[in-house]
Amino acid sequence: MPKIDFNKVGGAGPLPDGEYICKIERVERSQSQYGDEMWKVRFIVLVGQFAGRPIYDNLTFSAESLPRVKLLCSCLGLNLSGELDLTPDMIRGKQCRVRVGTKVYQDRPLNKVHFDGFAPADDSTPFGGAGAGQPYDEDEV
Repeated sequence: MPKIDFNKVGGAGPLPDGEYICKIERVERSQSQYGDEMWKVRFIVLVGQFAGRPIYDNLTFSAESLPRVKLLCSCLGLNLSGELDLTPDMIRGKQCRVRVGTKVYQDRPLNKVHFDGFAPADDSTPFGGAGAGQPYDEDEV
């Protein structure tokens, strides 16, 4: 039987709205409800009182969502000049800042990464652009 010190176990529920330095821990290939390729991404918070907590996000490879994919790839330091045959291994293990808000889904609060919610991990530039300050809403894309 496992021995657990529950004094060292964090709480459940969403993270407070804000930004977190994260590492991409896992990328799983999937498909959106509209048939577009989609990657399910699990970020892990690296610093602060919420270190070790996960943030989940989906990257959809539809025409409308490619600017978001481009932003993330840029923040991760990938070379975006010309064509890129992007694979999950190219982003797995890389770090960036992730900005989350809270959204209620089926009467349960969940974190949602803002549409423009990525910035380089080592940069203090504020987040901005279209949708700044608004939680990412899958229904809008």
